Amino acid sequence: MAAKCSKVDYARKKLKPWASHLLLSNRMRTTSNRLSAVFADEVCLGSAWTPVTANDGKRETERAWCAYLNSTMGLVGFLSSRSKSLDYAKFSIAQLRALPTPCVSDLDCDPLVKAYASLSKQKLASFRDMADCPARTALDHAAADATGMDYAVIEDWRQRLAAEPTVSGRAWGTR
Repeated sequence: MAAKCSKVDYARKKLKPWASHLLLSNRMRTTSNRLSAVFADEVCLGSAWTPVTANDGKRETERAWCAYLNSTMGLVGFLSSRSKSLDYAKFSIAQLRALPTPCVSDLDCDPLVKAYASLSKQKLASFRDMADCPARTALDHAAADATGMDYAVIEDWRQRLAAEPTVSGRAWGTR
């Protein structure tokens, strides 16, 4: 009978090959989370994060996706697929694969890449406070430019989403 490999060996042999620069949240407390995706300069793994890689393998594409997924449009995609506990959403690999997102070939990724570059060091407000977050507003402008969607519609979504009880943690109509 073969000896069990150590946790370090297991991590090195089985998990490390899956590490990536772009990580998607697979669990989020909607009333306190700030991010639905992160981009790291070094490849990494995380217990509440699922590593993903852009089909074209370009870091710029992954940065653009990070910006898009943290915009209101990206967050709506995440929250539309949550199930069971609405304020503590968990996402399976299948749900993350099925996120409603535009095809990269249909996007002008340049506004998203620029938004990532200018905003990556700024702190995003929590989802419940995103209605008044300047960084999230800038991400939404970039997402609107990239997709051709009307910014006013996205802004309305952001205001409504921040007030939604399972996101705000407050009764409907209170602020």
